Amino acid sequence: MDIQASKIELIKMIADIESERLIEKLKKFLRQEIKNGKNGNAPSLVEEPEPEWLTLAKQPMPDHLDLDAISKEQGYDPQKLSDFFKNRDRNIWNDENFEELVELLKNDK
Repeated sequence: MDIQASKIELIKMIADIESERLIEKLKKFLRQEIKNGKNGNAPSLVEEPEPEWLTLAKQPMPDHLDLDAISKEQGYDPQKLSDFFKNRDRNIWNDENFEELVELLKNDK
């Protein structure tokens, strides 16, 4: 069977699939295979740029963390945090049963 006939057969098989989960698995598999260069001569057909958060996550952890610099960079202000906790509206919990809320959290696994 030549490659064109195989492609047509594959297209027909995919068209008959009714499972969204199976289609997603197939897409993921094909993207990975193409990305890994197992597609003959076209390894970069589905090159998606890596998200910035993933690039940052792959960087090694520094030996020393300067907490003051991090808090300044992120705009942390302990006084604002303290004021927030003192002034937040707790009335939204007045009609709630604490035990029921805890049970909901326990059962939500």
